[in-house]
Amino acid sequence: MFPDFQLEFDLPESGSREEGINIRSTCNVTYCRRLSKDSYHLGLNFVDLSQTDARLVADYINSKSAKPLIH
Repeated sequence: MFPDFQLEFDLPESGSREEGINIRSTCNVTYCRRLSKDSYHLGLNFVDLSQTDARLVADYINSKSAKPLIH
């Protein structure tokens, strides 16, 4: 229903890094719920994400959650 698209975002700085980490990937929408007229809640699937970027995203998510979500 939704075409693949390029997503680019920055993870906030972590550890000794002074700048954020730029992540780029092809994604597709796996879930979409309209919240209001111009606001949506989306679930995204990373289609093309390097192993290094996948580990950085997983580490960031795990550091922000009380219980690790990704092993």
